Amino acid sequence: MNPSIDRLIDPESFTEFSADTIAADAAACESAGAGGFWSVERLHDPFLPLAYAAAATTTIALGTSVTVALSRSPMTLAYAAHDLQALTKGRFILGLGPQHQSHVANRFSMPSDRPLGRMREYVGALRAIWKSWNTHRPLNFRGQFYTHTLMPPYVSPPPNPYGPPRIFLAAVGPKMAELAGEIADGVIAPPFSTVKHLTEVLLPAVERGLTRSGRTRADFTIMCLPMTIVGDSPLEQETAAASARLQLAFHSSPADARALFDLHGLAHLGDQVTEIFLSGAPDQPQRMQRLITDEILDLFTLTGRHDDILGKTRTRFAHIADRIAPVLYTAEPHHGQALTTALRATTRTP
Repeated sequence: MNPSIDRLIDPESFTEFSADTIAADAAACESAGAGGFWSVERLHDPFLPLAYAAAATTTIALGTSVTVALSRSPMTLAYAAHDLQALTKGRFILGLGPQHQSHVANRFSMPSDRPLGRMREYVGALRAIWKSWNTHRPLNFRGQFYTHTLMPPYVSPPPNPYGPPRIFLAAVGPKMAELAGEIADGVIAPPFSTVKHLTEVLLPAVERGLTRSGRTRADFTIMCLPMTIVGDSPLEQETAAASARLQLAFHSSPADARALFDLHGLAHLGDQVTEIFLSGAPDQPQRMQRLITDEILDLFTLTGRHDDILGKTRTRFAHIADRIAPVLYTAEPHHGQALTTALRATTRTP
């Protein structure tokens, strides 16, 4: 397997979020050989960058990794995805995730219970809405959580010449991965997923879902987002690793991630991180970073130079993933430059 290497963007500032910056980043990635350009939903809207990228590229896939589904009505998301599928001329991939229940309830003020059932129905609602638009048939979706039955002609978009977008579901645990295998076109593994977690938990669950839907692995995309530390000197790598250690500590705390860390005998990490957080001590980041030993860091991340990091990435994930979008940790101010430099410094393996 020769996985696509993709760019994952997560703008920290409005300078990075500007149309010119994003368009230039996307064009550079396409020129360097990247297979995709993905927008994170964290500090900014995930769809606007892809509109900028669509105008600057012609071949690479453009997607969200991931959009918070349960913070929006399926109808709201259906319009945005329908438009992006047309703007990108069929290159758009809608990556969806439920988000932590506390965020859905307390940040977005939306219902957060039964996320698995909601995600199943959410995808069904999206497909029903797109089918209504693309076939000019009445909309009549009635579910336990979502109901969409009104679609008069004056608010019904024209059929999409490229058909409906593909849907990938983000999954940390086996239940969501199995759902992805059953109803989606791909699955997005979390950045802190290890080879053991992928091969023993997520992939078997995906296979169960594929079997239920009458499909095979060839019909499905596995996407990994490995935490990747890049630097051409030990000092650059250690500087970048400090951020990765802190992020890994944060990842260990939420309830839905505990099983993954427990798979490696590290369930205690989440408790220790929570204890430090609740202490209110001013040195919280430093204390959390110290919890992540070099052995733990090596288990969950990849470290390398610009000229060898993608080779290491492919070696670790080539037998698993179809797409790889590294979550980059680097001393460089612009992560996009790190990926394009690595792509240009690496000969793509056959």
